[in-house]
Amino acid sequence: MKKKPYKFDDIKRKNWLLQYQNSGSFTNACKAVKITRQIVYYTISNDPKFKQDKEDIDNLIDDAVESRLFALTKKSPVACFFWLCNRRKDQWKNIQKLEHTGNIDDPLRIIYVPADKSKDDRDIPKEQGK
Repeated sequence: MKKKPYKFDDIKRKNWLLQYQNSGSFTNACKAVKITRQIVYYTISNDPKFKQDKEDIDNLIDDAVESRLFALTKKSPVACFFWLCNRRKDQWKNIQKLEHTGNIDDPLRIIYVPADKSKDDRDIPKEQGK
């Protein structure tokens, strides 16, 4: 049997999971247990139970961050925008649309339309000489 170059036994695994849950930081949990990140990655890829336990903690951390962000939406418009851009991507994508229309033989005209003006409120210059 090949000798393992490290000792990441059940006690250290449980301690790592606890440190990870408390800190939310993969690196800090490794430092607290005095093991490398590579050892944890190796264990995740070879131990389905440890992998599932780590994923469960990931979900707990995500839920905690989600709750804090939701609470911030009441005070911060930036938090609201961030929340909506990530939760309702189809409606709140940060996309700019650019339309090219007109005759191919005419010179290119660029018209700037501020975001706060609707399509009907734009001051578009009339065609000259036509």
